[in-house]
Amino acid sequence: SQTRSVTVTVASYIPPTPIINCAITNFTASPTSIISGSGATLVWNTSGCTNVSILNSNLFYYVAPTSGTEIVYPTTTTTYTLTAYGSNWVEQTRSVTVTVATGYVPPVQNCTISDFTANGTSISANGSSTLSWNTNNCASATISNLPYNVPVSGNQVIYPTATTTYTLTAYGINGTSQTRSVTVSVASYIPPTPIVNCSISNFNANTNNINISNPVTLTWNTANCTNANISNIGSVAIAGSQTVYPSVTTTYTLTAYGSNWVEQTRSVTVVVNNYIPGIVNNCIISSFYASPTSINSNNYSSLYWTTNNCTSVTISNLGYNVPLSGNQTVYPNQTTTYTLTAYGSNGSAQNQTATISVINTNNNQSCYISNFTASPSVVTSGSPVTLTWNTNGCTSANINGIGNVALSGNQTIYPTYSTNYILNAYGYNNTQQSQTAYVAVNPVVVVQQPPIQQPVYNVCAVTTIATNVGQNSAQLNGLITSGTGSMTTYFEYGPTVSMGYRTQSRSVNANSSFNEFISGLAPDTIYYFRFISTCANGAQSQGTIEIFETLRTPTVSSSNRNQQTTVVRPVIVQGTTVIGTSSPIMLKIENRYEAIGIGDTIDYTVTYKNIGSSLLTRPILQVIAPKDITLTNASRGTYAPDTNTLTVELEDLYPNAEGVVFIQGRVDSIPVNTAQIVTTAVLVYTSPSGAQENAIAYVLNKPKDIFNNNNLGASAFFAGIFPSTLIGWLLLIKYRKHTPAMYCRGVLVCTYEFKQKVIYD
Repeated sequence: SQTRSVTVTVASYIPPTPIINCAITNFTASPTSIISGSGATLVWNTSGCTNVSILNSNLFYYVAPTSGTEIVYPTTTTTYTLTAYGSNWVEQTRSVTVTVATGYVPPVQNCTISDFTANGTSISANGSSTLSWNTNNCASATISNLPYNVPVSGNQVIYPTATTTYTLTAYGINGTSQTRSVTVSVASYIPPTPIVNCSISNFNANTNNINISNPVTLTWNTANCTNANISNIGSVAIAGSQTVYPSVTTTYTLTAYGSNWVEQTRSVTVVVNNYIPGIVNNCIISSFYASPTSINSNNYSSLYWTTNNCTSVTISNLGYNVPLSGNQTVYPNQTTTYTLTAYGSNGSAQNQTATISVINTNNNQSCYISNFTASPSVVTSGSPVTLTWNTNGCTSANINGIGNVALSGNQTIYPTYSTNYILNAYGYNNTQQSQTAYVAVNPVVVVQQPPIQQPVYNVCAVTTIATNVGQNSAQLNGLITSGTGSMTTYFEYGPTVSMGYRTQSRSVNANSSFNEFISGLAPDTIYYFRFISTCANGAQSQGTIEIFETLRTPTVSSSNRNQQTTVVRPVIVQGTTVIGTSSPIMLKIENRYEAIGIGDTIDYTVTYKNIGSSLLTRPILQVIAPKDITLTNASRGTYAPDTNTLTVELEDLYPNAEGVVFIQGRVDSIPVNTAQIVTTAVLVYTSPSGAQENAIAYVLNKPKDIFNNNNLGASAFFAGIFPSTLIGWLLLIKYRKHTPAMYCRGVLVCTYEFKQKVIYD
């Protein structure tokens, strides 16, 4: 007989993770009946939702927070529909109607509290304070901790014996109420602390007679002192030691202060032998100290130093060379230790440190400068220097010689003489902070340098676009156009051109697309990114540096409805990119010629087809051109030049439905040292399951100057396809700078944004 066995392993059942459905818990309007021109307040709350929009019956579209309020001013009876989506993109809707009466409707006067204050929010024991309040359209009022009713407006003297919070509650005739609180702190009686006089226990030097450049250690101790300083050194701890390098006979005086600011002094003299035959006078640091040594954030201190027999001096955290002796104002935003390094002609170096303690007081979002540097700090005349700066909690900034600048960023300058650049930042409370960056300019010295091999970007690793950009996240996309086998790939990204962050390395096959999802980003911030891969025969190849801007928090604010209102344009959620046979969309973008040059006209053809068996709803096609190409014509769609994006809203795609979009562009410039220029098409749709998905296609052009391909010339690709007159095109192109520009969908749906836009109407 023969036997054979087989084992079947049964995995434990893991229940699926429950999906939290999106729900609209509240959507109301108050009041629901108004006269034309009056306002009504929309209030909504959702649960488990990630995206919310509001559409009125006039087709005005607004992207809203998941919960919030909004004042509207309809002139006719209007229905507002709230649409909310969860993480599974299943939508929920709820509507509310505001009826606009043609006759006069007396407005409801709501009860409001104008003010509620205490004249004396911090009092001593047995002290008093005065409460004052004013209300409007209120019928009655009460104040907690007062055993009686109070008038709707008035004042009251109080005598609290302990810290107490008083709450004013005002009631309107319609039953509504308003509250406001104020706290009066009562200090406990603390007997005065007896004053103990400050005294100096000792102050001495380990030697009182030295040769020049030799060190001396000063040591001191005090009792009951709060502050101390030493002449020629500055502020010091109340007890400690300090190494000095006097170059001449010096008397050091220790001055110590007590809590009553009565001072005590003691001195010590160090005799320096100025000359010893046969001894080279080494570079020495005579003194290096900060004054004051402790500051609040947003404040400043000064560094002071003197050196002898030195040829150059640097100080850490300043980023530039400093004079051999001098002083410098600094603005540290955290406790910082500065190291002074002095160099002698014989190559010797000396170091001393000075620490400035920073007490953080930035919890009130005061404006302060995180850093301001120049790199390099020493150049020849006309050479480039990059100024880099970051601020926090500021509203505006400028740099002398440059003008107004972004709150954080960088700027390339070409100084012809030594300049001290000053960054001034201004906060909401009208405070001003300043930092300096010194650039030393040396005379031009002509030195024959060997040619530098410039890198060429986008050879096989091509940076494309960022998709699904939110307030705190984005998807980075790249393309591998050549190479063999498996290769290591990743993205670099960050808020500056130096980036500073990168994704985890992954192994990817040749001739494929690649993407990574990143999170933890700051809202309303420009980010730089590039694609890197070992596709150049195992060597690292870099894509070009591209940018994207995270979304800002949607806001609609205006106390005067007649003023212009900023409305964030609808955000197209692109969802998951579906590739291969799983994709229900065939998407292709083609150009007529591969090689392009400055001034050429470039033609694109975008074709799409639903090759699946299901209806795909709400499809939107976007074509994102590179920054060097301006789209000038399109068979349909809306063009936004700030993002160089053409957006086409399509009809729902039934199975086998297909279409084509024709686009023309103008080549404005050719990027330096870039091998391939990529144009991207993205078709976003909603699948039958309610999920948002997309298909992405790319087309590549090559600069003529690098690859010397055939001339492109002005294309006649559109001849015979489109109308012979301009009437058939989307004609009206409007430019508006620094005023609200308008996106229009058809002739009904428009949204506004304070940026320059081009509109095809």
